[in-house]
Amino acid sequence: MKKYDKMLLILSLPLILAACNGAGGESSKGGDSSDSALSSAQSGPDSSTHESGSISESSSSSIDYTIGWTQDVLDVMTPHLGGHAIPFIDLPGRVLATWIEATSSYDYSQGGYVTEPAHLSILSTGGFDAALAGAAKLTYQKAGWEVEFDRTNLTMHAEDAASGMKLDFYGEYDANDQMYNPQIDVFYNEPFIIPTDGSWRNQTIAALSSIGVQEPHMLPYTYLGTLAEEASILSTPANTVEIMGLVDGWTSYKTEITKAARAAFPRSRKWAEGTETITVGSGYYADTYTGISFTKTFSDGYTVKAVLYARSSTDSYYSSDSTPFLRVTCTH
Repeated sequence: MKKYDKMLLILSLPLILAACNGAGGESSKGGDSSDSALSSAQSGPDSSTHESGSISESSSSSIDYTIGWTQDVLDVMTPHLGGHAIPFIDLPGRVLATWIEATSSYDYSQGGYVTEPAHLSILSTGGFDAALAGAAKLTYQKAGWEVEFDRTNLTMHAEDAASGMKLDFYGEYDANDQMYNPQIDVFYNEPFIIPTDGSWRNQTIAALSSIGVQEPHMLPYTYLGTLAEEASILSTPANTVEIMGLVDGWTSYKTEITKAARAAFPRSRKWAEGTETITVGSGYYADTYTGISFTKTFSDGYTVKAVLYARSSTDSYYSSDSTPFLRVTCTH
């Protein structure tokens, strides 16, 4: 080999080794094994048991970290989180998502009322361990959330500045199974934003269909202060569905919700506007409310009526909230 060939080879070796090490490091970093997740959860720049940090949004903008949730979970999650989904955590076992409204109860030990804010609860029947907690921490950091992680208790608190969502991930002890189960609590204050092309939730569509409100005489979508409206089929009166909007939202958004309803049921599309008295309960416990009615009779003889009114969303005598409701009936 010529002398200058040997010199070129020697000079090139550091570059070749650096390239090889770089490729190997990236592959290891991107792995999703429990060992790498646990290592990430337990490593840090210092020896403290509490660490925080986030990865810039530019590094995660091309990846959708929310993919992976089942449709059952998404059906509860996205309406209650303003159309958003949280980054996916691969929870073991059966996963159940539930929206829990705010509650207030008297705590004698504290000598006063304690309020639990409304939040999305995601509970898994599988096991909770350090590998799962570490993988969740890494995912949320990559997704651009601000993450605080306690390596001693394996708890994570994460916040997303863009959406305003806050999340706690931890292990909840189950005395029956004598094990810790993964628990996610997501807190979100939905802003009052009327969607330009909103649509009813699947459960609302199913409830309306059960009383004959479907194409070609479907009920126009009506924003009631939340994307997570709740529909229930009433036993009396017959052929009636009641759709509940934002809990305690009537007090703050009465004018806006009324305006949105009138836009959904325009006179130009043959929706007749009037007033209607709504009765809730029976006998001595019956209450009456006055609402705005929107009525349309279709060419096939079906008549759909929707009455917008407000009342308490609970049966509690002490409740003072005022929630918008849309009571829908169908006759033929």
